[in-house]
Amino acid sequence: MKIHRAICRLDFTVRFALLDHLGRYAQLIQELTSKDPFSKQKLEVNLLEHWIQNQGKIGDTDFVLKFHHDNINAVLESAAGLNFERFSENRIYSTIRSILHDSEFSQIAEFKRIGFRFWVIIEREQFSFQAIHRALRSEITVLRDVFSDGAEQKDIAVTIEDKLSKGQNTRVQFGPYSKDEGGKYFNQIIEANDGLIFDVDLWERNIAVPKLDFVSTARDAVREVRSIVAAIENNVLERINGAAEVHRS
Repeated sequence: MKIHRAICRLDFTVRFALLDHLGRYAQLIQELTSKDPFSKQKLEVNLLEHWIQNQGKIGDTDFVLKFHHDNINAVLESAAGLNFERFSENRIYSTIRSILHDSEFSQIAEFKRIGFRFWVIIEREQFSFQAIHRALRSEITVLRDVFSDGAEQKDIAVTIEDKLSKGQNTRVQFGPYSKDEGGKYFNQIIEANDGLIFDVDLWERNIAVPKLDFVSTARDAVREVRSIVAAIENNVLERINGAAEVHRS
């Protein structure tokens, strides 16, 4: 399982006082992202629209970090897959944590929304585009009488929205992935062949600032995504293997 793209976003009640400190936050972000392993940084400050943005690279990972007076968001993307094994070394998330620990944020009572979104690709020998396509289509019985086996079908996706046991809201979309359609999902040229692709969105609302441990929250989100993806992967694999057994018999 490889996470190739990740987005996190924290929305909070508008703090117009933060507008007085854009220069200080720009300096803080520059200081936190100006040394190895950061490179090719491009820092922008837009005083009219009240945001700061820094983009660049961390090794082979592209990043964009944006600070606004009512949200912070970050995008990470890697062709080889993002490393979420050691969160203490995730420089972008630790940069966000440093911003959140600033004295101005102590005056924010709660975050309106905290969300994480991940794009994951699973590669297996059995996971050809057509095999996944057939497995998913066979499970959606309402399609059987609509599309014949001979009809040309280019893609299929399943979307599920639910609430997890810990209270997080989740939206999961998954389907077959072809190595030729990387541009639909990613900016980089992704190192992946055909497989099963996931777009997993997790979010919570109304989180009290004093109770928030951002890095721990991010770690929990990745753990939940791994669990969701593994369960669906195993289910799809069972369907494909079962169909293969029927065909052989």
